[in-house]
Amino acid sequence: MQFYSNWRIIPSQDVIDAAFKRPDIIAQFSHGGDDKVTDKDVSRKLHDAAASRDKTLKLYPGMWHGLLYEETSENINIVFAVIINWLNQRTDQAAISWLERELKHQNYESLKDEEQTSI
Repeated sequence: MQFYSNWRIIPSQDVIDAAFKRPDIIAQFSHGGDDKVTDKDVSRKLHDAAASRDKTLKLYPGMWHGLLYEETSENINIVFAVIINWLNQRTDQAAISWLERELKHQNYESLKDEEQTSI
């Protein structure tokens, strides 16, 4: 990664390539519908190119390029709410999957213990 004077981190091409080739990475692409700096079709193409099985493209009608800093407070709150909700949905799913695996493991261990004591 390279650091620029404005403190933005730009990932190297191999990091980008890896992210777009791995189907297990979740990805959300957000773009202002009235963005004059970057064409929203770029976000659409990035979304389509990503190998992720769980990817979302969110276009915000009437919003511009800086979704988190060049918009009104109301619009910034909308963007944050969408992002947080999107992450929470995936966190909840991951927690449920973990809990299911843990319960299955505990059940398996209990059955195994019962079998050993009955022998």
